[in-house]
Amino acid sequence: PALSLLLGLTCYRDFLGTNWSAEAQALRSRGAAELGDPLAFLAQPLGVGGVVVTADGLVVFLRRSLKVGEAPGLIDIPGGHPEPKTVAPEVSEDSITVEQLCGRRVVRELFSSVLTEIRDEVNVPLACLSEPVLLGIALNHTSAGRPSAEFYIRYCWTR
Repeated sequence: PALSLLLGLTCYRDFLGTNWSAEAQALRSRGAAELGDPLAFLAQPLGVGGVVVTADGLVVFLRRSLKVGEAPGLIDIPGGHPEPKTVAPEVSEDSITVEQLCGRRVVRELFSSVLTEIRDEVNVPLACLSEPVLLGIALNHTSAGRPSAEFYIRYCWTR
């Protein structure tokens, strides 16, 4: 089965200005009323997260820093965001347009970005991580329904 994602470009500033705005609920209501989509006026950056399972069947969890805006101090799985700059390295980050983003490279970045985030957050070598398997898209309701692609990844080590 094929999965189609309709993605665009956004930035952290727009995410904070819509999803974290005091007007987030009003934006959802307006989107539903005017366009039939409560998320139409929200930035909705796509995150990535990895359910990392060790060779002996344990799942890796992290405690989020108290110095982050989203879910400070909570338990979470490793994750972050894909980087458009990785898909279009020849273009400055401020100048990237959707037309410059090749679909295959975007898909590759979605799958590789979760591995990079796990490497960086858990401090494990990429060689010990399996290819990610997409589990689905989860909506984070602490930030007005921000979507995150969630993956299953095996980790070759034991505790």
